[in-house]
Amino acid sequence: MERRRALVYALWASVAWDLGSLAVLLAMPSWLFTLFNHPVPGEGFLFRLAGLPLLMAPVVYGMAARDGRPGSALVSASIGLRVVGAAGIIVLLLAESPAGAAAYWSFAVVDLVFAGLYGWLRR
Repeated sequence: MERRRALVYALWASVAWDLGSLAVLLAMPSWLFTLFNHPVPGEGFLFRLAGLPLLMAPVVYGMAARDGRPGSALVSASIGLRVVGAAGIIVLLLAESPAGAAAYWSFAVVDLVFAGLYGWLRR
């Protein structure tokens, strides 16, 4: 029962992380670009558009948390979304080596941490 509760909390924490990250990306604060040595995007719309998965994926995480069953397909989908997201970011980073890559690596690492946490807690 404790693991189930912890899984629900982890799923809700990931909802908060994604929505908080989206809010920061939409605001495009200058300190964020300075922190990660990232150039200020010339086109704010495209930068913000890239943040849309941070709005869509939390729907699945929230549904999984509300369902609460560790073995549910929604938990599997949540793990899959995190792993695929991290893999996509990592492949792009290795192929492109963009300026400000630390910001993107942080998203990949957080995705993998959440995926691992979900997987461990659902056992």
